[in-house]
Amino acid sequence: MLSARVNFAALVLAVVSFESVAAIKLARFVSEQEPFAGQACFGAVVEMHQGIPVAIANLGNRDPRFCQPQSVTVEPQLIADALLTDPQFDDLIVEPILADARSSRILPPIAYSQQQLDERQRLVIGVGFNYREHLEETGDYSGSGPLLLFAKPVLPTGPYQSVRTGAATDVLLDYEVELAMVLLEDIDLNAPPRPQQLYPSVAFALANDLSDRVPIILNPDSGYTQGKSDPGFMPLGPWLRLGREGFADEQGNWQIDANISLGVTKAKSGEYILEQDASLMQMRFDPYQIIQVMATRYQEGKNQCMRDRHGNAHWVLPTDGIVPAGSILLTGTAGGTAIQAPSIWQKIGLFFEGGFSIDNARKEFLEDQFVGRERLGYLQDGDFVSANIQGLGQQAFAIELDSNQPVTQGPLPLPDCD
Repeated sequence: MLSARVNFAALVLAVVSFESVAAIKLARFVSEQEPFAGQACFGAVVEMHQGIPVAIANLGNRDPRFCQPQSVTVEPQLIADALLTDPQFDDLIVEPILADARSSRILPPIAYSQQQLDERQRLVIGVGFNYREHLEETGDYSGSGPLLLFAKPVLPTGPYQSVRTGAATDVLLDYEVELAMVLLEDIDLNAPPRPQQLYPSVAFALANDLSDRVPIILNPDSGYTQGKSDPGFMPLGPWLRLGREGFADEQGNWQIDANISLGVTKAKSGEYILEQDASLMQMRFDPYQIIQVMATRYQEGKNQCMRDRHGNAHWVLPTDGIVPAGSILLTGTAGGTAIQAPSIWQKIGLFFEGGFSIDNARKEFLEDQFVGRERLGYLQDGDFVSANIQGLGQQAFAIELDSNQPVTQGPLPLPDCD
């Protein structure tokens, strides 16, 4: 009987503990209050407007570890500690976030350095074709095509910071709203965790996997990293939520039926166009299943290498099988992107126009995309992107296409990762 009472008490405590973290929406922001003025602090979002934080309680008032210089990288354990903090905020200073300051004050909720990326202490792994409609946009109507995995070696940027890239004559900039999973512990692909182990040790956030389609069109086998690795191509945030917080049930079954959407306010017309609209339940592979796909490919020796914009080679999966804590997994985007695969008849026409050369046919298709870029919905200079995942907030950022910013567009040689 005593044992039963102890177990019941433990169950009650577990439920209370679970509920205690349910309110935490963990943001990282620049404080304006002494003694932390100018520092990057973790805080709990206590007030928002349409998913945009307008007031944040500074956790540094409770524990100074939660405030650091902006140049300091963020350790995953610090994020875990902040997510599990006491949700009673009476002892904290609440800082207002004014609209004209949000782009500079609200930071990406995790920060790492270029050196950590280069030395593979942090990984960003992207996933493609995880929604049926987006799979169909690529020309695969089977609904069962394999997941695409690629390396996206970029630093996260804030959710309200403008995205700047090359000239409209050089890039075909596409949007991809996605659910991002931040690892708070290492994952060993030789012995991947069960769902019950995975979700308590990760956090989720809103992300945008921005892409230049030019190298992807020219080299669909290995151009993804090249087309997705420009600085600024991963707005992240505005906040993190603990993975066990309603995303999966006690058995680890994915259960969050949250809306994921993206719209663009066009600079030329001022028209707002809803481009992407789906549910997270429509993912073909939930985050746990994506980890299983990664583990299977690693164990079968099916790792792949791609080059970034600078020609640097990147293995998609870690060569030692350990995905380090602090890494980010992007789980794929829904249908509605600007890129649309040509029909079978269009492919035949492009093949003829290209002189029966597949490479030339791709160049013809690329030219068609540039000619119809506005009609197709590629992002233009001055466009304003709004992206949302229910429960994870809203991003809002402007697009700046700069003719003085060079980009590498030709297909790079196949990488030698040895």
